[in-house]
Amino acid sequence: MKTTFGNGMKSEVAYDGFRRPTDIAHKTSGGTERAGFEYGWDPNDNPDYEERRHRSGTGDVYFYDKANRLTKVLRDVTDPSAEVASPGTYSYVDKSEYLMDDVFNLVQYKVTPYGGSTTTTSYTTNCMNEYTAVGGVTHTYTDNGALKDDNVQLYKYDAHTTG
Repeated sequence: MKTTFGNGMKSEVAYDGFRRPTDIAHKTSGGTERAGFEYGWDPNDNPDYEERRHRSGTGDVYFYDKANRLTKVLRDVTDPSAEVASPGTYSYVDKSEYLMDDVFNLVQYKVTPYGGSTTTTSYTTNCMNEYTAVGGVTHTYTDNGALKDDNVQLYKYDAHTTG
C-alpha cells in the first residue's frame, strides 16, 4: 500500500499473507528513506521483532509465554531478525523481563543492561487484583477500587468519577 502526502513524502507498507505489516518505509519525494521498519511475526500473530533501518538496523526482539503474554524484550538489538533466528548471539542495550501470575497481574519486572546487573521490581496484589505494593512502596485504594495513595501522589476524585 502506498500513500503520498501533500508535502511529497511517501509511505509504503508491505504485508504478509495474513495481512500483518512486514515492512514500512517513509520516503522523501526523491526516494530517500527517512524511516524504515521491518517486522517479523510468530505463528500466533505476536510480533517477533521490529528492525529500524533508519537506526542502523537495530531494533527490539519480543518473547511470549504459552498464553501469548509478553515475557521478555531485548531492546536495541544489533540485528533483530538474526537474533530471532539464532537466539543469544547478538548484543542489546537492555533486557526487560515480565513475570505474571495466572490472572495476568505483574509479579516481577526485571531490567538487565547488556553485560550488567539486574534490577528487580516486585509487585504485590490483593484479592481484587489491585497492586498493594510496587517495589516495596504501599498503595491504597478507595472503597470503589480507585487508586487513593501510592506514596508519591495523593489522588482525589470529584463527583463525576468512581473514586
